[in-house]
Amino acid sequence: MVVMPIPRSLLPHSATKKPFIGQGDWGNEQYGAEIQLKHVRFEPSSKLIADKENKQRNLSAVMFFDCRNSLPKGASFSEEDKIAFGSLEFTVAAVYPHYTTGTTPHHYEIGLI
Repeated sequence: MVVMPIPRSLLPHSATKKPFIGQGDWGNEQYGAEIQLKHVRFEPSSKLIADKENKQRNLSAVMFFDCRNSLPKGASFSEEDKIAFGSLEFTVAAVYPHYTTGTTPHHYEIGLI
C-alpha cells in the first residue's frame, strides 16, 4: 500500500531550526547554525505531555514535517532544538515519527513548547 505524501498545499509555512549542541562551560545552551525549513505546517496545540524529567507540560504548537515534500530533505529533529516561526521561538519537547510501512518515516510531528 502506497501512502501519498502530505500535499504541499497543506504545508504553507516556513521556519528556521537551530540544532541543540549541548551545554557550554557556564551551563549556557549551545546551538548550531540556523537551518531553513520550508513546506511545513504549524498547528496550535494544548496537548499535555511528560518531558524527559517526567514533568507534565502543555504543548504550544505542533509542527508537521513531511519526509517527501518538506525541505531540507533528510532533516532530523531532537529535543531541545529551537524552532523559530514568525516572531515566535519554540523549543522542541517531543518528536513523533509516523510510519506507513518499513523503517522510513512518512512524516514527523514535532511537539513545541
